[in-house]
Amino acid sequence: MTSLTPQRFEQRLTDLEGAFRRLGEVAVARGSESPQTVLITIDHPGWGVPRRARMRFVETWQREGDAWELVRYAYDLLADPSPGRFGFHWHDGTHHTHCVDDEAPNKDHHYRSAPLYPTVESRAAHPLIDGNKRTGALLAADGRSARR
Repeated sequence: MTSLTPQRFEQRLTDLEGAFRRLGEVAVARGSESPQTVLITIDHPGWGVPRRARMRFVETWQREGDAWELVRYAYDLLADPSPGRFGFHWHDGTHHTHCVDDEAPNKDHHYRSAPLYPTVESRAAHPLIDGNKRTGALLAADGRSARR
């Protein structure tokens, strides 16, 4: 489980918002109580240009003493206007991946997955930010590279 001090928690949200601005128009919504759900959406490319994709990152954090603990997440890249979707989820103790091919959206798209945060060190390193390059490449290729 990920555990962050209140200061690191706030810094993480600031870092994520800044990193995602390179990909499009960012909106952040969050609660103020515990558990706290944080929702970050990115419209690509954004700023009035017709949307080609939307990214949605949802995390729920629970206050445990002096720290915030990550208790579930859902990270999705949604093609627009197609039904294409690629996502990593963790809830109810299960990690899984969603992969919906826009050319075959009726096929099963639910797969087992490993945690995105396998170690405490990787949790602090913001793998979502590290994944920006790959996400940017998918968006630049209009999703075609995802099928290779």
